[in-house]
Amino acid sequence: MMMTQSNTGCPICNGFESLCASCPQCGDWYDDRGRYFDDFAAYSPYDSIDELKQAQPFSMNYLHLCPHHLYCSQCGSEEIRYIHEIYM
Repeated sequence: MMMTQSNTGCPICNGFESLCASCPQCGDWYDDRGRYFDDFAAYSPYDSIDELKQAQPFSMNYLHLCPHHLYCSQCGSEEIRYIHEIYM
């Protein structure tokens, strides 16, 4: 069965799982700042997720990945972590 945009979603964004990752620089826990593309415009959290993913240059929408912005408040390190979407 082929996954389509309408039947998959990010388990982190939808509250099914938590994202726990440690900073490779200092070992402290990263803060999950949410979907990476939510940072680009004031109203982007209210826009269609699929449209936002397709508009970004890093988009791998066909692989059903959700980019999360991770930030370490201890040392300032940042990372984009791609989360595999699941069937909803």
